[in-house]
Amino acid sequence: MGAVHSFALEDVKGFLTSATVRRLLTQALLDVPLFGTQWRWNATTALAVQRYRGGNKIPPQFQRSAAEDLVALIFPDQLACLENLQGEREIPDHPLVTQTLVDYLTEVMDVAGLERLLGYIESGAVAVIARDLASPSPLAEEVIGARPYAFLDDTPAEERRTLAIRPQGLVDREQAARLARPDPAAVVRVREQAWPSISDPDELHDALLLAGFLTWDELGAGVGLVTQLTAERRAVRQSPGVSGTDPGRGSRPAVGSACERSGAGPGGAGTGGLRRARPLRPGPGRRAMV
Repeated sequence: MGAVHSFALEDVKGFLTSATVRRLLTQALLDVPLFGTQWRWNATTALAVQRYRGGNKIPPQFQRSAAEDLVALIFPDQLACLENLQGEREIPDHPLVTQTLVDYLTEVMDVAGLERLLGYIESGAVAVIARDLASPSPLAEEVIGARPYAFLDDTPAEERRTLAIRPQGLVDREQAARLARPDPAAVVRVREQAWPSISDPDELHDALLLAGFLTWDELGAGVGLVTQLTAERRAVRQSPGVSGTDPGRGSRPAVGSACERSGAGPGGAGTGGLRRARPLRPGPGRRAMV
């Protein structure tokens, strides 16, 4: 954009407000070609437009013409040219018009959710951060490459200004590395969500089967359940480099499943050390499938 049409990126979040978005979206909806489709559906459902005549089905093009005649009779502003209108279209209080608008605003769209989101932005509960990047964001690329039916007007696809936008890759290595760097807070939050919740011996045993072994610090609330599992021969306790079964709390022991102990099975004690569950290695069959 040039200097005349440019604007600050931070101003975009103020283009729509929760108090006026429903009215603006309703006026924009009247220009969408899909309005006629939903209008024709509601008109035929309400028997305002005939589907059959003399026992024969009326051709679709005739039904479409009858639906347009009904719109011109009930809602003439919907078919009027914008050059002949002053201000907003006046929406009549008619059941078919009301039902058509409600169907689009609540079923095809989610105007109530949009109003809530804009309210959160206005109150500060949702923060909008503007960044000037060398390449469009994933959301901007979706808007640029949207299908023709996603636009509010009926301009041919070859005449749209979005065709003049050529997305470019992130040629700056520092910028690409900065965008690809994960948020440390998000990493910590995901790790906390993925960490198993240990509240009984069975959940502790499942966690040991998944991880192979857990250190004393990793057990957290499951420390008090270790004695019961070791008594049931479902887990073993061992310190690094020590093959004993009760090293004590001071030597930072590790607790593991009895099945993950080297040389140990469900019925044997074994003398090997604990080991993490080994990841699966892709065999020839898996590589062939991929």
